[in-house]
Amino acid sequence: MPQLAVQQASKGHVVYVIKDDGTAALRPVVVGDYSGEKGILVASGLQDGDRVVVDGALKVVPGQPVKIAEPGSARPRKRTRPARREGRRRGKEEIDGRPVFTHFFIDRPILSSVISLLIVLAGAVSLSCCRSSKYPEMAPPEVTIDAIYPGATAEVIASNVARRSKCR
Repeated sequence: MPQLAVQQASKGHVVYVIKDDGTAALRPVVVGDYSGEKGILVASGLQDGDRVVVDGALKVVPGQPVKIAEPGSARPRKRTRPARREGRRRGKEEIDGRPVFTHFFIDRPILSSVISLLIVLAGAVSLSCCRSSKYPEMAPPEVTIDAIYPGATAEVIASNVARRSKCR
């Protein structure tokens, strides 16, 4: 079965089957292996003679009438560009009487890509030219601990408190 006919649902794989009245019905299937040119092998869920929606299966909803095309009657689709609006010319679009700057780059994607690459290269070159000596000096952080231990000498505090805080 063509891969386009099988869809992933929340509880497994499904296909749209055309009922006798010409409407689409959702049917769960168990899929097997994918076999490249042949598509997906359906292990169970379909019977001999079931008609499955292949083209436009993503647009079908259950209960929707389906137009059945005869084998070989489907003509190849042409990819066409959408027509431009009347009165608009390439690169001359205007908003409030001013030309729109962004349309210049939208109409010329290769030029836009080249300019973007040049900006990235200029940034990389300028980054390598900056020396770290231009940045301010950074002092390492210091921690001061004030502790009051009645009856303890400075040596006892230094050996017990300071040594333990350095280990952490």
